[in-house]
Amino acid sequence: MCAFKFNPFTANFDEVGSGGGGAGLFETDGTNTKLTTAQNIDFQKFKAIAMACDNGATLPSTPVTGQWFLHTPTGRKVLAMYDGTAWIPIISLGATTIYVDGTSGTDSLDLGGATGAGAFATIQYAVDSIGGLVGGNVDINVSSGTYYSTTTVSGKSITGDYFITIKGASSINTSGTATSGSVITLTDTSKSWTTNSLRGKKVKLTLAGSVDEKIIQSNTSNTITFDYTNNFTTDSSTTYIVYDINTIISGASSGTPTVKSKTNCFYILQGSILLEDLEIQYATFGLEIGDGALSTSRGKNLNVHNCTHGILNRNAGKFSLRCVYTHDNLRGFLGTQTSYTNILGVFSYNNTQYGISLLGQAQAGSPATPADGEPPGYMVSDNNASHGIIVETLSFLTPAQGNRNYSRNNGGYGFLATSGGFAERVSGFNYSGNASGTYSPTTSLAGGTN
Repeated sequence: MCAFKFNPFTANFDEVGSGGGGAGLFETDGTNTKLTTAQNIDFQKFKAIAMACDNGATLPSTPVTGQWFLHTPTGRKVLAMYDGTAWIPIISLGATTIYVDGTSGTDSLDLGGATGAGAFATIQYAVDSIGGLVGGNVDINVSSGTYYSTTTVSGKSITGDYFITIKGASSINTSGTATSGSVITLTDTSKSWTTNSLRGKKVKLTLAGSVDEKIIQSNTSNTITFDYTNNFTTDSSTTYIVYDINTIISGASSGTPTVKSKTNCFYILQGSILLEDLEIQYATFGLEIGDGALSTSRGKNLNVHNCTHGILNRNAGKFSLRCVYTHDNLRGFLGTQTSYTNILGVFSYNNTQYGISLLGQAQAGSPATPADGEPPGYMVSDNNASHGIIVETLSFLTPAQGNRNYSRNNGGYGFLATSGGFAERVSGFNYSGNASGTYSPTTSLAGGTN
């Protein structure tokens, strides 16, 4: 047991033998059924508590209200406290690895450290098993399968340069060595692919030690097209791997798998979160970032489709998108309410309204030199029923310079700024086949041929 006790007169936890001055580490939430961390937290005191606590891989079967326990199952160390009805994770110490398996797993706090029967059953339970304070990188590995679920990430304060990663399963669709290529294509004459069967999939290219990842825009029987400038020119020494995503998060129900029944598949409210290798489908918002998410989160290799808004970033949320394919939604991507989005690689295709949309003082950029050291950003908006890109109501878009941005074959304008929307004029923005014309107004947006 730990050397702390609850003082009902001060509503604080006092160190035993300290004379009752009050450590002030925790406050009640008013009902005494759950504890919440106070604003001023001394991280060193948590370390001291963990050292003084009982510990083990299995939680006590008959806990006492107020009891502390350093839980150490495989893959994680979590300082927890029993509030009278449940164990509350307070802080995750060091690096954490968690597994989720919707078929074989079970939602029990003593599990989660192995695949199969040793895994948790749901992503939400895995997120909830993490402490409110996160003192290391957390990897949540989600097995193949379809998860009919909503996952909310909130109440996670990251204590350093760490990420909570929710990563799905992927597999190799096809691979090989190119026989020829260019800055936007790769040809392998040994292949016989079905036309556009690889559209929207991630391809990893390696040439002389340099690596680049991008979304495939189209393919013929033996040629892949990326439609924006590579970091290098693909040639006969370039190796490639095309990946399938095998983990599906659905906002529908298993009984009606193509009918939207949930508001969102993921709702990120707080913390530095990375979503990777996930197919997200059939929800009002496939992925929602909002309520002023405190740290910049990321999405990488996502396939988001059949939602009202594939990705919604709102209310001062911050998000980065790389290798994201958003298609067959109402709007592929929507930024609003003073949000900021770093567009490092988005292919928005065949949406029934807009490919990329900004309103409500939202900002988005596609930097030529990303802060994370990865390849330059790009955006492609193709074959959408209305405008390819629309910027409204005091919102602002800063595309990357150079041959990386395409808006083509859309039912409206390739690029439309209206209702006080702004966009930086850049060179190399490519337009073709848009029904209403290249862009409007003509004095504000980057040129090209239509």
